[in-house]
Amino acid sequence: MLDKNTPSRLLETIKLLDGKPQNFNLHWNRMLRSVSELYGTIPDFSQKDVVALIPSGLYGVYKFRLIYTQKIICSEYEPYSMKIPKSWKLVEVDEFDYHLKYQDRHFINQMRKTYEMEADDIIFVKNGLLTDASYSNIVFSDGADYWTPATPMLLGTQREFLIKAGIIKERTISHKDLRHFSHFKLINAMLSFEFPWVDISAIH
Repeated sequence: MLDKNTPSRLLETIKLLDGKPQNFNLHWNRMLRSVSELYGTIPDFSQKDVVALIPSGLYGVYKFRLIYTQKIICSEYEPYSMKIPKSWKLVEVDEFDYHLKYQDRHFINQMRKTYEMEADDIIFVKNGLLTDASYSNIVFSDGADYWTPATPMLLGTQREFLIKAGIIKERTISHKDLRHFSHFKLINAMLSFEFPWVDISAIH
């Protein structure tokens, strides 16, 4: 439940393809869980209310952002283009919690800025185990299978989709386990599986 130290607004980012929300049921289920946990209730808006906020006539890929509590606060959308960092730094954050997708990303943005001279992005390590990059879950390749950390900071919708589809599997991954992998890629609501594979040496 919400207390004075908990951010009060939630965020959901949904990929629009030619105006159609992708994996919308997974997003909606996460919204239901988040409102229930944070506010102890159900949303006073429906799936239809969310879809009604999507403008007609959109073509191509757009990022749709919904900010909400029990109620819809606002929404926004913009064309999406993939950004590909070139290097990642492992950062220990044992006390940080982001298991709900809050609008407030101050700590994440602050950490990125702290290490921006050392790497383009960061990967959070919690209690010795890899979790997520700053804006995505991660998938590692060992040449035979695709693995995602079993201890993510946030249970992403694309991660859930790929696990259910049998494309990726979960396992605990520490920084020492990185030597078992050759490549990795980022996944999130906007990145299905098209993010290019990156050599594991890009992580330090």
